[in-house]
Amino acid sequence: MLGAAVLPSASTPSLSPCYSWSLGALPNQHSLGLFGQGHLTMEKALREQLPKRGFKGTTPQRSRAMRAVHGKDNRTTERRLRLALARSRVRGWKVRPRGFKGDPDFFFPRHRVAVFVDGCFWHGCPTCGHIPQTNKDFWTLKINRNRARDITTTSYLQKQKIRVLRFWEHELKSDLGRCIQKIRATLAPPPHHPIKS
Repeated sequence: MLGAAVLPSASTPSLSPCYSWSLGALPNQHSLGLFGQGHLTMEKALREQLPKRGFKGTTPQRSRAMRAVHGKDNRTTERRLRLALARSRVRGWKVRPRGFKGDPDFFFPRHRVAVFVDGCFWHGCPTCGHIPQTNKDFWTLKINRNRARDITTTSYLQKQKIRVLRFWEHELKSDLGRCIQKIRATLAPPPHHPIKS
């Protein structure tokens, strides 16, 4: 089964099998800067959670490599799906619309559907995600913070009557066709049932 799911409602955020973590295991959201002033606030809050308030044993090469992993237009995620949508003639989407809470990768305004492609490393995929051994406490907190933000974002969008689809990065690599089918099914109008008289 695909990890992508249209999550049913904000009041009962039942998550797909890939999103089966326990919220109780997550750190306090406010201490991680979930509602703070952006990336720098979050990084500072994460560092505050670390022993001795900082990193140890991180080489400059490792820092550069980790910064390079996280970026917009990652070829294995958004670009792959963008190309598949175009080739499948799925229309009416916008890429990373500005001013949109939660920053979805794709948004279908007419259908009110937001699509997120979650990187396996950054969002803690249970199939292929991992926690680096160097600065393990930091990475555990950071990835858990991303997971908590995913849940908060999905809940917020559902309250705005926006349907949410989430795909793991590895799903786009292994079964892109099924991802497109899931998007098409979500965009399809509900079947019309004639009123019985």
